[in-house]
Amino acid sequence: MVSAAEVLGITIFGALSYGSLESPVGALEYDKAKKDITSYFVSREMFICLGRALLLVIVIATGSLSSGIFVNGIATLAAFLI
Repeated sequence: MVSAAEVLGITIFGALSYGSLESPVGALEYDKAKKDITSYFVSREMFICLGRALLLVIVIATGSLSSGIFVNGIATLAAFLI
């Protein structure tokens, strides 16, 4: 990225793609939480925090941010496939 226009373009693209992804994923979240919404979202947030801590441990252990991003991508793909 060289110019401010490129940064703006990438930001707009990211916002649009995030919005198009979040809508169906959010609907799936509420479908999974039909019975007990509170406990579902509490447990989900706990696992999100554990995932962040694990990612930080991987980055510190390997000394490479790219390996942490790679492991995060694989784990996210696995979570979406489950």
